[in-house]
Amino acid sequence: SLPETVQTTKAPAAYTTSRIVIELDQTGRMSAQEAETAVGSIVGSAAVSAREELIPGRYICVDIGDCAKMPETLKRLNASDAVAGASADSVMHTCAGNGDPDAALPSALITPANALVDQPAGITVGLLDTGVDTGDSALTGRLDRENARSFTADGDTAHGTNAARILALANGVTILPLTVVDGNTGTCQLSAVIQAIGYAMEKGVGLLNCSFCFDEYNTPLKDLMEDSGILFVAA
Repeated sequence: SLPETVQTTKAPAAYTTSRIVIELDQTGRMSAQEAETAVGSIVGSAAVSAREELIPGRYICVDIGDCAKMPETLKRLNASDAVAGASADSVMHTCAGNGDPDAALPSALITPANALVDQPAGITVGLLDTGVDTGDSALTGRLDRENARSFTADGDTAHGTNAARILALANGVTILPLTVVDGNTGTCQLSAVIQAIGYAMEKGVGLLNCSFCFDEYNTPLKDLMEDSGILFVAA
C-alpha cells in the first residue's frame, strides 16, 4: 500500500472541472448496468446516458455540469456500493515543453539507460507522454507506429521525443507512443491516462513510462495500476 502521507493528500479547495472519472464496483455484488443505475441516482440519469466509456464495464467518465457540486458528489459516489472509486477528471501537471529535441542527451540520462542495452529483444515500453516525432533519426525502426495511439489533443512533441530517445538507447526495446499529454500546455487529464493504460493492457505492454504527477490521491488510477500487471516507471 502507499504511504499514509500520500493516501491522505487533501482534495483541492476548489475544482475546475465538472467531469468525474468513476470506477464501477468490481466485486460482483451488482451488474455493470445496476451499478450505472445506482450512479445515475447520484449524478443524474442524463449524465450517465451521456457518459464516456473509458474501459467498458469498469471505468466511465460523466459530466455533472457544475464544478461547485463536485465535493458533495464525490463524497456520495465514494460512499456508494456501486462505486469502487471516484475522482475528478483533473488536469495533471507534467514537465512537457521542457526539452529541446535537437539538444544532445545529458550523460546523467545516458548512463542509466545504457544499463539496459543487453536486454533481450521483444520488450515493448509504452510511453505515456506527449506525442513523438516519428521522423526523428534516433528513433528509426524503434517505434511501434501501427499500435501508437493518441488520447488527447496533439501538440508539441519535444518532451515525448526526448523520452523516446532515452528508451531507444536500450537494444531490443520497442517504444509504443501513447499520447496523453498536450505538448502545447504541458497538461493531461486523468481520463486520458485511464484509457491509455487500458489500451496498453489490451496490447500486452509490460512496462509504462509515465511523465505526469497528481495533486491529490487517486483511487481509480491506483486500482487500475495495481490490477494491470504492468510495471510503471514514473517521473
